[in-house]
Amino acid sequence: VLFNGSTSGGAGLFVATAGTTPVKIVQVGDAAPGGGTFSTVNGFHALNNAGQVAFVATVSGGSGGGVFLASPSGPSSYAVEAIALNGAASPAGGTFVITTVRADAVLNDAGDVAFIADLAGGTDSGIFLKRSGQAVEAVAAQGQSAPGTAGQFSTFPHGANTTIVGGVSLSAAARGRKNGRSATTTAFSRGARTGITS
Repeated sequence: VLFNGSTSGGAGLFVATAGTTPVKIVQVGDAAPGGGTFSTVNGFHALNNAGQVAFVATVSGGSGGGVFLASPSGPSSYAVEAIALNGAASPAGGTFVITTVRADAVLNDAGDVAFIADLAGGTDSGIFLKRSGQAVEAVAAQGQSAPGTAGQFSTFPHGANTTIVGGVSLSAAARGRKNGRSATTTAFSRGARTGITS
């Protein structure tokens, strides 16, 4: 069971099974990858069968926030790595803007993380995938042609409307023209709209 918990030392993210002592994954004030300390960790998170946790958090005195992956490093400890940090270069161009805790990351049993992120200095948002041991890649970006529609991706709703099934399925608004008039449709690739599948 993955859960948020408030303690005298600050809010934290914990995991436990029935009859065992909860294990801390991360807590406000802990050192964050990339510098600074975690300032907000409560929110929506993804847990896989290997015990890994993907989450979005804000950071003080460092990048400002990011998408992170926590992996078991011992019987009662976790190691946290940065998947994408606010201000870092995006493979879709521009830089990531990740300064709000949202349900924007999903995870499969292979440890692959897919996430939605706003961008600055280029297109305004996109869907991204970080496979285990590989660099972050862009899956879809605002302004890109939306397959099967007459338009382009205009926005990606926050809330992790993505599914990892070998590739990545997603939901997005596609804007184009129909009969000479502006039209907006919602385009889906193959797969469920939400969820996590290995």
